[in-house]
Amino acid sequence: MKNLMKQIKGNGRRALTLGGLVASSMWLLGNTGCQTLSPQGDAFMAGLGQAALYTYATESVKAQVNPAQTNVYVNEGQNRVSEQVVTHVQQRALTQEEEIIKRFDSGEQVFFTCNYEYDFNKNGKTGSDEFVNIKKNFKTNEKITIIATINMDLNNKILKNEILNNNGDLVKMEKMVIDYKVNEKRMLNYLVISPGELQNGYYTSIFSVNDKYIGKAEFNVE
Repeated sequence: MKNLMKQIKGNGRRALTLGGLVASSMWLLGNTGCQTLSPQGDAFMAGLGQAALYTYATESVKAQVNPAQTNVYVNEGQNRVSEQVVTHVQQRALTQEEEIIKRFDSGEQVFFTCNYEYDFNKNGKTGSDEFVNIKKNFKTNEKITIIATINMDLNNKILKNEILNNNGDLVKMEKMVIDYKVNEKRMLNYLVISPGELQNGYYTSIFSVNDKYIGKAEFNVE
């Protein structure tokens, strides 16, 4: 605070000069046919010099705060500078891969594509960090794996995955009858497409259980 007051005193001429410039402008207006100031106007003009002084003090406070981390708010009309420092936490939108991993880890039913899945830690379970290159755009020479996490009892039900091209034509289908007791309520289904199996184009993989739609995964081959 002492350093701030020294800066204000040492640069008092700058603040007073600003007030003087405003007063000169008002004088010019008065001498070009405009209405002259009333006594209330004189008091207002006297306050302008004080306001200019506080404006300079405000700028001095701002100069001492890191603008990359904080904002300074000044209560106008008061005889002192009031500062309020607010720390900003910048948030960015999740990437497509991060969004899918978040939903997978939260237990949601999710459908997506990646290059492949591999049990890196050899624990017999699939973790979200074991899906390699989660994405929607693939080259024709890439392996494509379509993943579905299904949160329902599939015992004695028919699970079907139909892949349609951009014209709606069926280009590949996988159908299985779940005739074993599923111990977990969540099942992972994989459909692997070999490199070069699909031509360039946009595809939709549609999942259904007993012919009832449950979700889809969309991807592009180029």
